[in-house]
Amino acid sequence: HIWQCRRYGGKTLVIGAHGNWLNLFEGVACNLSWQEVEDNRKNKTFPNCSISVFDLVALDKFEHRLDRYAPWRDAEPTNYA
Repeated sequence: HIWQCRRYGGKTLVIGAHGNWLNLFEGVACNLSWQEVEDNRKNKTFPNCSISVFDLVALDKFEHRLDRYAPWRDAEPTNYA
């Protein structure tokens, strides 16, 4: 959908979704085969509350800048709830 890429060029897109939907988005955005998408779904899951950043590098291709980063994993333990 080249017209969509042109329409949103230079913009930031934020997607909040369950990991399975993000696997599907990643497959479309990064031109992955269905086998790669299925392999990622099984072996490279998106942790809860993780962050991924995709950069538009061509009119029809994205690349990862930040992949499945979960900032809470690096946080110090706390009693705050």
